[in-house]
Amino acid sequence: MSFVEQQMDKLQRMARELAKAAKSIYDDWEQVDGVSDWYGEGGICDDVADEMCKVLDRAGFDCFTEYNQYETHTAAYVYWPDEVDDYGEQGVLIKVDIHPSHYEDGSGYKWKKIEGAKFDASILQFTDMSDVYDNYV
Repeated sequence: MSFVEQQMDKLQRMARELAKAAKSIYDDWEQVDGVSDWYGEGGICDDVADEMCKVLDRAGFDCFTEYNQYETHTAAYVYWPDEVDDYGEQGVLIKVDIHPSHYEDGSGYKWKKIEGAKFDASILQFTDMSDVYDNYV
C-alpha cells in the first residue's frame, strides 16, 4: 500500500468524527428568513473546514484551510511536504471536504441553511491533490 493510500485510509477512518465536528457548526447556525446574526446571508463552509482541521490537528495531521474563489467554497487540506506521492513527486496533499450542498443551498456569498441535514461518514470526501501540491503549499 502506498503512502497516499495509507493516509487516505487513516483519514477515512476519521470520517465519523469529522462529520460530528461539522455538525456542531451546523447545529449552532441559526437563520431567520435566510439571515444569521453571525454569518449574515453567507454560509458556514469556512467554519466547517476550520472545525475539521482542529480534529485533524489533534490527530497529528498537518492541516490548513483554503478558500477556492471559483467554487466559492472553503475546504480542509492535510499535507506531508517530505513524502513522495504515487508518481514519485515530492509532497503529498489530500483534500478533506463536505460539499456544501449537504447542508446549505445557494451560490456565491448567499446561502440558506438546509433544515434537517444529516451528517455521517458518507458525506466526507477525500481527494488526492498531490499533483497540484505546489499550488497549495
